[in-house]
Amino acid sequence: MESKRGTIYVAGATGYLGSAVVEELCSRYNNNNNNNNNNDGGGEVVALARNLSSKNIDHLRNLGATMVFADAAKENYGNVFLKSDNVGTCISCMAARPGSRGDDGDFYDIDRDANIAFGRAALRAGSRHLILVATFEGKDSRQVSEFSNAKEVAVDVLRAECKTYEGAKLTVIRPNAYFKDLTDGAFERIANGGSHVVIGNGSTKINPVAKEDVAALIADCVEEKKFDDDEDFLVGGPDIFTFQEIGALAAQVLGKPERTLVVRHVPLWFLRAIASVLGIVGQCSTRARRMMAMLHWMIFVSTHDGVAPCRGRRRLREHYEQMLKKDD
Repeated sequence: MESKRGTIYVAGATGYLGSAVVEELCSRYNNNNNNNNNNDGGGEVVALARNLSSKNIDHLRNLGATMVFADAAKENYGNVFLKSDNVGTCISCMAARPGSRGDDGDFYDIDRDANIAFGRAALRAGSRHLILVATFEGKDSRQVSEFSNAKEVAVDVLRAECKTYEGAKLTVIRPNAYFKDLTDGAFERIANGGSHVVIGNGSTKINPVAKEDVAALIADCVEEKKFDDDEDFLVGGPDIFTFQEIGALAAQVLGKPERTLVVRHVPLWFLRAIASVLGIVGQCSTRARRMMAMLHWMIFVSTHDGVAPCRGRRRLREHYEQMLKKDD
């Protein structure tokens, strides 16, 4: 029978979060068992990747996802949706990779332009529900960093675009720091005998979240199980840590006495000075402009508590214990 929910598209499907979203959706809709025969109203899951050399291609296919290839940097999505006359929810997990560069080098090629192009193409193809993964506290940090502003422009444009289509809506997902981005590096450095590095005094608080919990929330939004009035979700994990406490937890799981943990503090004035220099160099260097934007964002998140509503259930200690088992 025809899916009530329509075909679900996931852009950025081979990335850190995108692959988890595809896995969650395929798990719910039994794609491995011919979803045309199930009765839950679930739809086919289409995973968008840049090309055949993208990572995780075989993994996504084995999950049951249909692979479609489109180059985000070229913003070519017109032909993607022609493969289906029943376009359902379209999800974008696209984000510029650290160290990558686009035409202008300031995050806008992917975070702004590709996301807008994908959303517009999806709406023209008949989708009436867009889900965009944006930056935590992006509304505030957009004023201080192009890193945040690029995605916020996409949010603004797509929210306005949805108003021009009857029944269309945009859901914005704003995860706090992922385990991988914030905590894995600390664990690995301490495991290898290194020090724990924090910005400033390391006393600001944060509740990092697992990608699997964010993926589950996105799948709930597809099913319309969860909606806020403003359709804007801040997503955090169940445990609140200071940046110093993250290092202490890693040392504890690794069996290293906390008293032996060396914590190195990077002064805020030092980062601000580097950012100022990069601002001058950035007038003729796109790489410097990107580095400056990232530094401004790092300073922003390191100078105030960034605690999101707890929507996740996976704990950082359990994540560290799993990392320890993989190393054994």
